[in-house]
Amino acid sequence: MVNYLGACLFFSSQAFSRISEEIAKEYFMPTTLSPSHAYLLHAIVLSEGISPSKLASIMCLSPSTVTRLVDKLVYRGLVEREFIGKTSNLKATKSGVELKDIIEQSMQKLNSKFIEIFGEQKIESLNLDFKEFILKLNSKENL
Repeated sequence: MVNYLGACLFFSSQAFSRISEEIAKEYFMPTTLSPSHAYLLHAIVLSEGISPSKLASIMCLSPSTVTRLVDKLVYRGLVEREFIGKTSNLKATKSGVELKDIIEQSMQKLNSKFIEIFGEQKIESLNLDFKEFILKLNSKENL
């Protein structure tokens, strides 16, 4: 019997992503947003105006994924697009800004849950490892 868990980074990271997203959905329920939408909105709120391409870079997402996620936030009245010539910026609406504290509470509770499960040192180590992996995999020479 084949066991990919722990033997294949791709398989293990995908399994981790699926399981951690299910946990995150529970903690982000008070925001009425998916974790992905909540993190994106949070970044937009903190930036006080950001281009979609800059947001895609910060969030490690493709521009088309950012467009799809932002479309839903615009539809919900949480974000608006400001056009200056051919350039567009994303800005949180008053309703979007009002969710900032709830989003941050959800982030904190989720992080506390992971610390409870794994311990603070392991979480810090995993975060640094993930950052290193992502930066290396995202570099042009590795694509």
